[in-house]
Amino acid sequence: MRRSQECSKSFVDQSGFKVYFTPNLRRYDAMTLMVGASVDPCIVVPPGRRKFTIAGHADPRCLGPDYRYLPQEVVVKPGDHLTVECTYDSTGRNITTFGGLGTGQEMCLAFILYYPRIARARSLSSATCDLVKSLAGLDTRNSNSDDDNSNYTFYQHFHTNNPWDTYYAGIAEAAMRFGYHSTQCYLGDGRRLQISGLITYPRNIRPYIEPAKCTYIEASRSQEQWKDNFLYSTYSAASKITSIYTLITILCYFLLKFPLPFS
Repeated sequence: MRRSQECSKSFVDQSGFKVYFTPNLRRYDAMTLMVGASVDPCIVVPPGRRKFTIAGHADPRCLGPDYRYLPQEVVVKPGDHLTVECTYDSTGRNITTFGGLGTGQEMCLAFILYYPRIARARSLSSATCDLVKSLAGLDTRNSNSDDDNSNYTFYQHFHTNNPWDTYYAGIAEAAMRFGYHSTQCYLGDGRRLQISGLITYPRNIRPYIEPAKCTYIEASRSQEQWKDNFLYSTYSAASKITSIYTLITILCYFLLKFPLPFS
């Protein structure tokens, strides 16, 4: 909370917190689990993209015990795989957006309330910095993520060269989204559990299909089918009208060519 010197005499800060205790303990304690992409500069969103998706995985090796998530309960068992996807619209920007905590940066995180509480607090992943640098055309042979000059070169390369075009940005998105990620698992006290290996999407997954929002359209029909049916109906109606005109023309021709013997 910030207070200016001019307002210090006319305002009193009464912020604080209250502690409640009871001898009747709950059966389960709840906790918040942070799942998503690691918050670091190696999360990049190219400018001018209408839909650019970033993914972050919760490693099943980090999520050991069972979970019950709220408010609509879904049982998550050991070995289950959680993935958070964030889709960005960067058409209003002309420079690369990096991951971070600043207002001009982006995060891809979900905060899930679960019970019963365990020691796990964060399960994150992201594409390796070497992959992101190589996609941008940077030499990764002598890269050092702890070197300030290396990070400066990293930022400057994106801002000055802008190594994105429509085709290449799609390739980079697929590589960063579906490629192998380094994983992070943290306890509630801030300690990090060492998990070796990399992670990516599980195999043989069934993608989620959003249900139709318009109730007057049959759920089994796609928009393309409705368009095709509409065009076919229009064509059929036009064909029928054309056939009627053709029959009338032929009838008139025969009447003029061979007049009926009326007296």
